[in-house]
Amino acid sequence: MGIVNDNSMFIKVETYKEALATIDKIKTKIEDSKKSLARVAELKKEEEVEMELWQRMTLDVEKRIKKIDETLVNAGHR
Repeated sequence: MGIVNDNSMFIKVETYKEALATIDKIKTKIEDSKKSLARVAELKKEEEVEMELWQRMTLDVEKRIKKIDETLVNAGHR
């Protein structure tokens, strides 16, 4: 008998070319997504640095105000 069982698959050349073109488009989109994610990660790091700076500045101002307040209260009790 002439039964062939090699799991062969046949597609039209045009369909094959379309599939390759689609895969290339998907690869491009993946690369674009990677670049976007990298930029978002970079912005997040920059934001964290800014937030830490603002927090330190706020704590510094709070300490200075507390010191001024203590000085004024102590001066008023003399």
